[in-house]
Amino acid sequence: MCKTNGGYSRKEVVRCEDRCAVDRYGVPLDKIDPPVVIYGNGLVLDYGNRVSVSKRGMAGHGLEAIIKRREMLIVALRVAREKFGEPVRFCGSEDFEYEIIDAAIHCGIQLEPISERGLIMYDDMLSMVV
Repeated sequence: MCKTNGGYSRKEVVRCEDRCAVDRYGVPLDKIDPPVVIYGNGLVLDYGNRVSVSKRGMAGHGLEAIIKRREMLIVALRVAREKFGEPVRFCGSEDFEYEIIDAAIHCGIQLEPISERGLIMYDDMLSMVV
């Protein structure tokens, strides 16, 4: 689930559902514990039924942090697309949603925002692409 106790979980979620997640062929996916590290020192994790980006991975300012964050998000999106197919569902903070949408448009990956805010943001950003 994306939300816990009225707020988002500690990690920004690239793929989440209220029911059991399935892979791109419809096969149910079980949760993996401990998760598999996909990128960095736990910045992107594969839990089996979702791919998560840590808040630590979204932190930082400056050009170097922006470049690393973009690379991390592209890795997470590609893993989620390969595992779950398109569109990739996502939820998270406003900043996370903006950056994941921007990275997905750059890579040509279709998204399915879970939040209304994300849906509006996604539609607005797609309309700017020529």
